[in-house]
Amino acid sequence: MSRRALLSLGAIAAIVTVAGTAAPSGARVRRDDPRPNIVLVMSDDQTLAQFQATIFGDLFHHRDEWTRFSNFIVTTPVCCPSRATLLTGEYAHNHGARSNLPGYPDLLEKQNILPNWLRDSGYFTAHVGKYLNSYTLGVRPKATPPPGWDEWRSLISPQYFGYPYSINGRARVANETSASNVTSFVNRQALKVIDQRIPEPQPLYLQVDHYAPHATGEADPAGRCGHKAAIPVGIDDDKLTDLPVPDPPSINEDVSDKPRYLRLRPELSPEQLAEEARAYRCAAASLLAVDRGLERIRERIAQLGELDNTAFIFTSDNGYFYGEHRMYTTKYAAYEEAVHLPLAIRYPPSMLTRPVVKRSNAAVANIDLAPTILDLADAVPCYESCRVLDGLSLAPLMRSAAADSDWPDPRPLGVEFQDQRGHVGTALPCEYRAVRVDREVFIENLSQAVAAPWTCEDEVALEHYDLASDPYQLDNLYPPSGGQAPSDRQLELRRLALELSDCAGIEGRDPAPSSGHYCG
Repeated sequence: MSRRALLSLGAIAAIVTVAGTAAPSGARVRRDDPRPNIVLVMSDDQTLAQFQATIFGDLFHHRDEWTRFSNFIVTTPVCCPSRATLLTGEYAHNHGARSNLPGYPDLLEKQNILPNWLRDSGYFTAHVGKYLNSYTLGVRPKATPPPGWDEWRSLISPQYFGYPYSINGRARVANETSASNVTSFVNRQALKVIDQRIPEPQPLYLQVDHYAPHATGEADPAGRCGHKAAIPVGIDDDKLTDLPVPDPPSINEDVSDKPRYLRLRPELSPEQLAEEARAYRCAAASLLAVDRGLERIRERIAQLGELDNTAFIFTSDNGYFYGEHRMYTTKYAAYEEAVHLPLAIRYPPSMLTRPVVKRSNAAVANIDLAPTILDLADAVPCYESCRVLDGLSLAPLMRSAAADSDWPDPRPLGVEFQDQRGHVGTALPCEYRAVRVDREVFIENLSQAVAAPWTCEDEVALEHYDLASDPYQLDNLYPPSGGQAPSDRQLELRRLALELSDCAGIEGRDPAPSSGHYCG
């Protein structure tokens, strides 16, 4: 529906209200602009396995209102690039922020991002919580909000206690007490924004970026989670201590067919495996407060009479390894544990003409989030000039199950990473390009940290996995050097990975890219 049509509906709604229609109890009626409020909640380093009813009780309690995307991936499994993709709708090779360091300084066209597009279309934009890594290097003084945000209640430096934060440019520091856990702070600030802005003449875009369940080097006041795990809110300290921990066959697997950076990693000892299990449970316990925060946001919006006209999005920026493929306390690599993540979206009931689709198996990615939000907001990706988005709107998939048949299938999605430091501190991939399509994954590792002091070195290693028969990615199907020739399918997958590594836009929608390669 066009914005003009929506505004016409708003005028009708205003007339009906004046004529005597009762507003919901406690609600302050606003219908100047009837487009939906949009609330996006993002966790940090949450795995798909941690998206379960035991942890997200409220979200799963209302599951009939949400669309679950079971085949959602992130295109760079690292915090800053993933969050930059949310703000731009682009792969990292187009928006520029390819790794956490330097992070935000590498983001191209810092003004030309989602919150500014929404502001230009009439939305009030608010950010709460963690922002892009090193964003303070792009603003002066460091408490200054970055471009795009009307309301800024965000962390200057993310940590669980004693965190510096900014309230609209005013720097403050939280008390280092168990009651000041950053997850509770983020939840409180989100509610303050809602109380101030719903309802008002403008619809609200609220982005809530949690730090949980990110691991930390801080001491846990309760003494349970140590210095290498997330820290739950105090009331959750003793919860989920018996939560089953995933034990896939990829833990301590035979890595002889993997790239050298993995072959250098020793098997995890029983002590390390126990530490990883504790870290997993602490991360899960830290997410309980994230779920409560989402529940309170929902309840407050309902009290204000705007629940039917509010979209919710829940996801994570990247996953995490808890011993899979001998990797632990890290992400970065293009395996399923790091890239295949939760995504749930609650489509505004006021915009539906039939029940919402509860599950979609379509191949979707974080490049699709900005196009989806723009679609809901009837806005365009322009601030002085227009970005060319690499993704598609997911809105049709939520409105009709038949839309799955119109979705590109198979849809190749790129996964990419480039560590621009050249020094990663341990055995890790430094640069790769990959493609995930039709239950297959092909990874071309271009650079690896393979020797102390772990400086990145050019070393190509190719990987091919069939997720249908090998969901844990145990068996690399790509032939070793000097062995049999690659198959036609492997040559095709390698070509797809190369084309997606410099693609831009969607064919039939956007101008031809200079590379000649569309993203879809």
